[in-house]
Amino acid sequence: MTAFSRGAGLVGGIYAPSLFMGAALGTLYGDVVTHLLSGLGLAAPPTISYAVVGMSATLGSACRVPLTSVLLLFELTRDYSLLVPVALATATAMQVVRNVYPAASGTGLTDVQTRSGSRTATTS
Repeated sequence: MTAFSRGAGLVGGIYAPSLFMGAALGTLYGDVVTHLLSGLGLAAPPTISYAVVGMSATLGSACRVPLTSVLLLFELTRDYSLLVPVALATATAMQVVRNVYPAASGTGLTDVQTRSGSRTATTS
């Protein structure tokens, strides 16, 4: 849904699907890492930590709002021990999006609003 909404230039359908896909992919990655590390006899962080990191990285890169996504996840979880992983994952995801999709010159939803002709305080 996020890819369709973003590609079609729609404003809705981006935030919630981004959070869901980030949590799902983060949890999947966390399960794989936990399985691999337990095979080596090492302890791994809780899987929920990977879900939070995935949510922030996906939301930040899909909506092009990295600082907002980091702050939103801290506000939701109040777990400041994830500051470095969340910030690094979000910055990495943003860089990947910039390299893969360089044609988007704007900073997220404001470029969609500008293309559609609507004028808001953020695009003036």
